[in-house]
Amino acid sequence: MATTEYWQKQALVSFQNKAESNNIDFKRELTEDIERLKEHINAFGNLPGGGLFIFGVNRDYSFFDQDIKQDKIIEKVTSIAHDSQTPPLRAIVHHLAILSRSLLAIEIAPSSQLPVFIRSRDPWRNGAFKRRG
Repeated sequence: MATTEYWQKQALVSFQNKAESNNIDFKRELTEDIERLKEHINAFGNLPGGGLFIFGVNRDYSFFDQDIKQDKIIEKVTSIAHDSQTPPLRAIVHHLAILSRSLLAIEIAPSSQLPVFIRSRDPWRNGAFKRRG
């Protein structure tokens, strides 16, 4: 588990470079594609150091100007991290400031037991994911 200060620095560098990193994923809002979200969470759980979703950022690295439903996002990501992964993963909420804008960030802590699998899938076919950047 990394500190908020650590993620704050990493997020600012990625945002300024207009490029996601292996452990940072900018999102406009919560995706409706739950299976894809499971894959992203799984990949962060398999990554040394874990990873961070940052919500409220458009693809062009401008800020999404509508309010996002933070409670719904936190509940959904936390639930998927814990209930769909084997072993269960921890989701940790952070609030980051980028260019005076407060953004919701959710860390997926790395698992101490690797690999992490998506519980509903065949573990040796498409049950474990890894990010490459």
